[in-house]
Order: sequence, then C-alpha cells, then structure tokens
Amino acid sequence: MLLALSPATLIGIAAKDIVLLIPSIAIAIAMIGDYSYLVYVSKRIRIEVLSSIESIKMWTSEKRILSLQLKVNRCRISGIELQSQIAKLTAVRIASNSVELVVEVSPPYYGRYRLGMLRISITSALGMYIYVQGVELRIEVIVYPRAWRLALIALGLLHGLTTYTEGSEIPTYIRSLSGIYYTTREYTAGDPLARIDWKASARLLKIMVKEFREEMGGGLLLLYDDVCLGPYTCDVVASTALSIAISSFASSIPIALYLTSRRGLVAKDPRDVLLALTKLVFEMLTIPDVDPYELLPPATRDEIKKLLGVSIPSTEVGIENVLERFKITTIVTSLVHRATEIVRLAEYARSKGVELEVYVPRKPWIDSDDIEHAYTVYTTYRLALSKLRSVGCRVNVVG
Repeated sequence: MLLALSPATLIGIAAKDIVLLIPSIAIAIAMIGDYSYLVYVSKRIRIEVLSSIESIKMWTSEKRILSLQLKVNRCRISGIELQSQIAKLTAVRIASNSVELVVEVSPPYYGRYRLGMLRISITSALGMYIYVQGVELRIEVIVYPRAWRLALIALGLLHGLTTYTEGSEIPTYIRSLSGIYYTTREYTAGDPLARIDWKASARLLKIMVKEFREEMGGGLLLLYDDVCLGPYTCDVVASTALSIAISSFASSIPIALYLTSRRGLVAKDPRDVLLALTKLVFEMLTIPDVDPYELLPPATRDEIKKLLGVSIPSTEVGIENVLERFKITTIVTSLVHRATEIVRLAEYARSKGVELEVYVPRKPWIDSDDIEHAYTVYTTYRLALSKLRSVGCRVNVVG
C-alpha cells in the first residue's frame, strides 16, 4: 500500500504544496481502492470448464482440435495463456460471462499427459492491476507411439488381416544403387544425384528419382540397435526398423535381423523378422496402464497374443562374422550409445566392400534430461555422423 504514495505525494507533503498534494493524493486513493477491490473480487471469482471430455486417445504427431468453453463470473478477463507440453491455443473468444477456446492438440511423443493449465489474467476495475488465476484442464491425453501403428500393420500382414494394411502409408527405407527398377518417386534428402529421373522431373516440375529393389538373389541384414534415450528416439528407431521389415516382407526381399542387445541373429527370414520386431516394439514402447492390444479388433486379440507368444530363438554371433554374408547391411540406431562401435563397424564394412546404410533420429538430444546432457549427446552425435560419412556410409536422418 505504501507504494501507492507516489513521489509527487511525498514531495507535496514535504513542500506543503496544496496544488501538487491534492491530485497526487487522489491518485494514491484510486490506486489503493482499485487494489482493494481486486483483492475483494479475486476471492469471489468463479471459473468453470464446461466440457464433457475426460480423455483423448491419439497417435504421435497427430493433430486434434478441441473446442472448450469456460463459464466466468465477476471478473474482467484481459488475457489467457495455455501452459502445455502437447497443445496450444489457436483462438480465444471472450464474452461477458463465458470464454470460448480453440485448442490444437499435437503431441510430439508418446505417453500419458494432462492437457495443461490455463493462466487467466484478470484486470482490476480501473485497469491498474492484473490478477492471474490458474485453471487446470483435467483432460487426460493418451498418445500412442507411431511404432504401434506399424506394429498393427505388421500383425495384419502376419495374420492375413486387411483392417490395418489397406491404404496404410508405410515409409520405404529399402533403397540401393543395385537391384531392379521398381518405381519413380519424389526426391528426399540423401538420395544419390545419379538416380534422378530427369524426364519425370521435367514432366512433374519437381525432382524425381528412380527407386530400386534388391533382386531375389540379394540379401539384407538389418542391424537393430534397440538401446535408446527416451520416447522420441525409441519411437523413431522402432518405426524405422519396422518399416524396413514390412517393406521386405511385402516385397519378398530376403532379410535377417541382428539385435545388438543380444549380440546375435534373432531371425533369418522376412516373416520371423517382422514377428520379432513386432514383439520387441510392444515390449520396448510402453505406456503406464495402457494395453497395446486394445487397438486390435476384439475377435482377433487372443489369436494375436498367441502369435506374439511364439518364441524366436537367437544365435549369438559376432557382427563381423555375419556382415560378409550379406550384400547390404542397414543399421538403425540412436547412435549416441554406440557411436564408437558403429563407426568401427562402418570402417570394417568398407574394408570388406560391404554396402552400409545407417538410419539415425533427427534430434536425439530431445530426450535428454538437462541442457548439459543434451549438449554432450549433440556433440557425440555430430562427430559420429561426420565420421560415418567420411568412411563412405550412406547416412539417413529420419523422424
């Protein structure tokens, strides 16, 4: 309250100047009155969220628009902010006794979240002061991993279901300079310039490249590094590995799976590779109190569980002993955990004339707990990428 006594008031009192004193006292009284009124009103403010939505279930990177209404009384709202990890305000309409909000929900990572907290700014009667009140949006958001969607497609292929396979877009990561012509597609970063289809590019007015698939006599070794930092890197590496396995299975391309955590061959044909990766995804990517089987049709849940219950034995063997048996080796890794090991493997592959392709997440440091760790991850990642490219690896950044 003493702050309401402005310097002009104090000077007026000291100088006994009535001309300066009267208006300064009037301003001080107005400030005290406005503040007192805001304190009085703030205890009687009622803000209620009118929404029947209790929970939302969605996929990673999916967007959902929510319309929410607030019932408000006895206050003048001057502004509203939304504090949230997964959503942002796109429109606010303030009326006399209500507020309409348009919220865009777009979670970047899988997991279980609360929608967020509203910070509502309320002005005093004369607009001299602002009072901020927090209102929690008690809407639970369950975000499924992108890899779960691909796992459902894989299960559909394995079980002969069409529910999840028809019309599904599956990223194609099986690319090679050898093999037979398959199709022409739009250029993506990392594609060799030698494969540009100039005729198609001129016709469509955008850069197109020729896509090739390995001939039946070829073979692909998928080296899957299942150690990751957190939800972002785990989802990206799992999705990439599953995409490769699905494409191989659908195109009848010979493929074998080497799992770094077991240091051995886990599967040696497209069906077993697809099954092993699907099981691994459901074990590795988990959400508290969420069963991935709830996404399946009720009639097929028991059959799918039985299918995934099949044991797939692994054969422990050094990766160097396996590498030379295959024409192409594809590594899917978060890189930062095994940077030295992956670089040494790339150098060895080059010495043996093996074509090596590496897929890494775009920004693995996102999963770091603090800035210091994020910087360490960033530095390791950049140095490892530079070294891999220098030894002739084709590096693909995904996610």
